[in-house]
Amino acid sequence: RARCFGRQPGHHERHRPPDAAGCARHQYFCRFLRTAGRSGAQQQNSGSRRSPHHSNIWTTIVVLAGLIGVWQGLAWLDVSLAFPVALLVFKSGWVVLRENLPWLVDEMAIAPEAIHAEVMQVPGVVNCHSIASRGLLGRQVFIDMHLIVQPSNIRAAHVITEAVEDRLEKLYGPARITIHMEPGEYTEETITY
Repeated sequence: RARCFGRQPGHHERHRPPDAAGCARHQYFCRFLRTAGRSGAQQQNSGSRRSPHHSNIWTTIVVLAGLIGVWQGLAWLDVSLAFPVALLVFKSGWVVLRENLPWLVDEMAIAPEAIHAEVMQVPGVVNCHSIASRGLLGRQVFIDMHLIVQPSNIRAAHVITEAVEDRLEKLYGPARITIHMEPGEYTEETITY
């Protein structure tokens, strides 16, 4: 008789195949997680795209098929299904890495020349330099720059910096913008670091 984790299975400990209700609950939960954090427009736009959870569901199904095969005495089925499971796991990892790599390596999100051209169109801006950006367009962008404005009082300079922030947020979506105000003698011709 086959041993189950070092014990002899008794008549009341028989193995049973996984229940369909458990698989259905898993799929429903994955769909719930996929759509929970999105707005209605995002859900409509992503309808044709496959979710990363599809791969997890297929992995679960293939593993369960291997288990059922082993329970039925088809040990070769488990070995033959190991390769597709490995491919599905690799694909899931690749998707996660591809989506998050720009965040991890601090990749430039927007060309400094494009930011410079937009900022210089705001009335009152004299010079804009030391521009850096990172993040992902459409998700979150971080922009850092040094700015010189015409007015010397703080209130008028603040109004100009808010106009710069508004213009950049309209163009590039969600953005966190840090502007370092500098006096006129700090004018530089170099746009980026």
